[in-house]
Amino acid sequence: MVNARFDYVYDNSFRVTSMQAVINETPLPIDLYRYDDVSGKTEQFGKFGVIYYDINQIITTAVMTHTKHFDAYGRVKEVQYEIFRSLMYWMMVQYDNMGRVVAKELKVGPYANTTRYTYEYDADGQLQVVSINDKPLWRYSYDLNGNLHLLSPGNSARLTPLRYDIRDRITRLGDFQYRMDEDGFLKQRGNDYFEYNSAGLLVKVYNKRVSSRSSTGHHLQFFYADLSSPTRVTHMYNHSSSEITSLYYDLQGHLFAMELSSGDEFYVACDNIGTPLAVFSGSGLMIKQILHTAFGEVYLDTNHSFQLIIGYQGGLYEPLSRLVHMGTRDYDVLAGRWTTPNHDIWKRLNSNHIVPFNLYMFKNTILSATIRP
Repeated sequence: MVNARFDYVYDNSFRVTSMQAVINETPLPIDLYRYDDVSGKTEQFGKFGVIYYDINQIITTAVMTHTKHFDAYGRVKEVQYEIFRSLMYWMMVQYDNMGRVVAKELKVGPYANTTRYTYEYDADGQLQVVSINDKPLWRYSYDLNGNLHLLSPGNSARLTPLRYDIRDRITRLGDFQYRMDEDGFLKQRGNDYFEYNSAGLLVKVYNKRVSSRSSTGHHLQFFYADLSSPTRVTHMYNHSSSEITSLYYDLQGHLFAMELSSGDEFYVACDNIGTPLAVFSGSGLMIKQILHTAFGEVYLDTNHSFQLIIGYQGGLYEPLSRLVHMGTRDYDVLAGRWTTPNHDIWKRLNSNHIVPFNLYMFKNTILSATIRP
């Protein structure tokens, strides 16, 4: 492991005005922060300026312009991403009166056609059907405890059954057998074996693909320098190439730009919940496109050699294990559920607050406007 140091300077209101990272004895450019004197809103972070009009936001440099429009409830309504004044990405989101996403229109790339996604829910508010351009592609059904009972994996129309024990712990997903340890933590998924510590943090993954990974010498180290969001990855060190990557997030915590220590810049387009959909080079060339199911499984990646560590809903994605690390827990994109039980639920339950619950359920399986639970 390499060492890192982060130096901060504060103003009289204890707000960060500058931050410099030194990783493996390599100093990175200083990121400056500036705030509005009246409202206190961020006007600059790093090389990016922020412009506000009404409740909308624009993040801009001489190269790119990232515009977000919000509705009266503060939800993302429209996103535009321009590079050298060419529209590279556009998204429009529609919600129902319960705050659920019911339609989404996307245009990825300067010459792409518009793709329309629509979402249907059952009587319990659980996602039931996802259609693309009015063609149903994914279907989901649930048991009485809210567990996914049938799902369409990847881009397949075939329904795959899921099975659970009496404690709502998954035992099978199609041909994959699942096993949990005595603490309820994921131990096995098919040929993949997982080892968690007592705090529920993943420490080891064993599977048939480890040898190919080690043969490439691929080793990444992550750093967390955002004092306002301590679980957010801000820098990455590649031990194979000695390259340092700085990650930049918008005001909603969605990744929108990356800068390498070599000077290369990349721009990332995300959907309304922070899931990356495309990566563009500094010259505006789309170098990677990623498509996910509604529960986060990647079914299209046009450039596997360009690794993007941020995945579904802005979590830390590991493509070999197909787990997304969010906060302090891991999410299994294949089964659409957490790999460890959420014991914090017990703290919210009492005689005055009794509600149905599931220790492994992910966001009550509702595609909502929030980032994550």
